[in-house]
Amino acid sequence: MSIAVPTLTSIWHLTDVHVDPYYVVGSDAANCYCETYESCARIGKTCGDAHEAALAAPPWGSSEGNCATPVPLYESCMDFMSSSNDDNNSTYTQLAYYTGDFTEAGAPYACNASSHVTAHDQVIGIIRRGWKKVKDALGDGARVFGVLGNHDLVPGDYCYGTSEMQWLYANLTEIWADDLAHDTKALATLVKGGYYATDVHGSGSSDLRVVALNTNYFSSLNPEMKNSSSAAYQLGLDQMVWFEQELKDAVQRQQSVHILGHIMSDTANEWVDNFYIRFQRAVALADGAVKGLFWGHVHTDQWTLLRTCDDDDDGDGDDDGPCLGTPTAVMLAGPSLTEGYPATYPAVRRLDFDTETWDLYDATTFHTDLHDANSKNMSSLQWEKLYSFREHFGMPDLSTGSFSALIERMSETKSLEWELYRGGNNGTTPNVYCSGYTNKGAPFAAKNPCTVDCLGACKTNWIAWLNGSVAANAN
Repeated sequence: MSIAVPTLTSIWHLTDVHVDPYYVVGSDAANCYCETYESCARIGKTCGDAHEAALAAPPWGSSEGNCATPVPLYESCMDFMSSSNDDNNSTYTQLAYYTGDFTEAGAPYACNASSHVTAHDQVIGIIRRGWKKVKDALGDGARVFGVLGNHDLVPGDYCYGTSEMQWLYANLTEIWADDLAHDTKALATLVKGGYYATDVHGSGSSDLRVVALNTNYFSSLNPEMKNSSSAAYQLGLDQMVWFEQELKDAVQRQQSVHILGHIMSDTANEWVDNFYIRFQRAVALADGAVKGLFWGHVHTDQWTLLRTCDDDDDGDGDDDGPCLGTPTAVMLAGPSLTEGYPATYPAVRRLDFDTETWDLYDATTFHTDLHDANSKNMSSLQWEKLYSFREHFGMPDLSTGSFSALIERMSETKSLEWELYRGGNNGTTPNVYCSGYTNKGAPFAAKNPCTVDCLGACKTNWIAWLNGSVAANAN
């Protein structure tokens, strides 16, 4: 018996685009990140044109060279999103989630120390231009909801207190104001700490609350978070209290919730102190109101389950965890648009939600074959469907229960699902984890390979991560 497909609302998911305005075609892709001294002096005087044809940065990007995203690649993705026709009973695709790392990793450092163009200018300029392009691609009435990545800071990874971050947050309140419907509460938290919540009024029975976090105030990657007396650490605490209240309020209002962030936590050690335990507990207490959590940072196609936590273990009044109980939700990371770290093909994802409930029904990933485009000197990129979760893995929907069942099938010996996900005969066969990349046609060996088969201990550890059952989850 066939199951009726619900009416769907689609939302694009872009992440880790890492746009590089200093990318130079013909530069040394293997040693200079596809930049030259002339395009950005920071890269060094030894960086110029490649001395070997195989090492020359190609027009559409270099998966093998640890390079960031050339502007034409980003614009091609925008053109694809703009021209895509709905093929799944979707009501509209004028919404997008943009989960951080707008800029290439070097942008937080001034290209020329003697220039009037500062690193702050570079980061804001890349964000502003990229934001306009995605809004133009989605058309009049589009709303895009973004979060900050660790490469959107100056210097990279360093996220300070409110006053020191006004160069960024004050600009974002201007760039993102329309998307936040000029909501004064959303703009107030954005200018305070780069986080916000806003409503999306759908045609179903439940409005959607989008809760966008600045995970730089949770993550141990931020050196400021290692000092519990820093202004950044206090902002992290303030954001967590705000987040917990946002979920409680959404439950009271009978709203559905989508959570956006950049840096997922694979263990409690990825986020400082007990932040990850508090996060998981807040989601569990929301009692099903959280319908989706969408992330970036990792560049590859992956997810992890959130679980219920143990109660206070030591009587000190704190929620100590561990969070190894019943699955409550799925944190789903999108594949990156950037291509070089690790070596993948550029990808963008369309999320399809049940319009009535905002439950995630499917996620379809689209990619483009850079080897083919570069070797044939194509004037435009050919974007194509790589896979849908439901079709590829035989899932009825993308609920927490469906992901739990998929992980169970993946854990079996000789699992077809695992082969589709992390197989690939060491790069000769595409898998979804690496966005369909293969080393066929690669001009040189990748500096950061992605397609290494994951078996034995690698598989055991990876299954534990997907399942949210990593023992280090506990403090």
